[in-house]
Amino acid sequence: MMTKPIIRILAIVLLMAVAGSSMFWLSRYASSPDFHEHTIAKLEEQKLSAMTLSAVVTVASTAISAIPDDTATPIAEQLSDLSGPLLAIVCVLYAEKFLLTTMGWASTMILLPGACFSGILYLLGGWPTLRRWAFKLAILAVVLVAIVPASVGFTRLVESTFSESVNATFHAAYHLAEETQQLDEDGKNGFLSFFSGLKDNISALVSKAKSMLSIMVDAVAVLIITSCVIPALTAMLFLIVLRVLFHLPIVAMPARPPLAALLTGSGSNHDRR
Repeated sequence: MMTKPIIRILAIVLLMAVAGSSMFWLSRYASSPDFHEHTIAKLEEQKLSAMTLSAVVTVASTAISAIPDDTATPIAEQLSDLSGPLLAIVCVLYAEKFLLTTMGWASTMILLPGACFSGILYLLGGWPTLRRWAFKLAILAVVLVAIVPASVGFTRLVESTFSESVNATFHAAYHLAEETQQLDEDGKNGFLSFFSGLKDNISALVSKAKSMLSIMVDAVAVLIITSCVIPALTAMLFLIVLRVLFHLPIVAMPARPPLAALLTGSGSNHDRR
């Protein structure tokens, strides 16, 4: 039968082994793009979709602005306004790729070894605070490693659940991209050839432009949900889990007194003086 000192020594050796393995072995995988190959491939696919739609928006907006009498100018302006959200989506996807490897490195090189060393100090000194910090750091390390892959997994789940509508939206957008490639080569004058048979029908041109706008808005909305909203909700879910596990209070901003109260208070103070 092992005594408590022997069990303590074995626990210390085990924690040291875990800390060393995390720093010199796990960190190589957690910070390696090859280890996150499938997650990065999904992020690259979303980034390619956003960049393709951005190019389509630019070309289509230029083409629609060529309609005579400025009939479809508002539609062209609305299309060009979609470039801003698409650029934001690309930035978010780049940030996710950066955080995927960075948080993996921070978790395996700093947080998990810190949890192990806190546990070792607890075993040596018996301070309960160090035991709590050991558990907190270990949980935080797991959360930081899992947050981006979890968001990508939720995105795949949503896309598979609504695959029919999502695929139809992007199929229409990519079909529009193929059609607008000729516009990019021919310039504004190619717009008339794009709408074959509609040269003398301005209302039909405007109707086609509205259809293009509708397709692009749907595609951008899908990208915003899958690339921005779902990762944000996933991060909020993990934050709630951390708050519950760590018993963190919700920080509330102190309410500011109304201007009338401030003026009344300053006036009364002046009267007292």
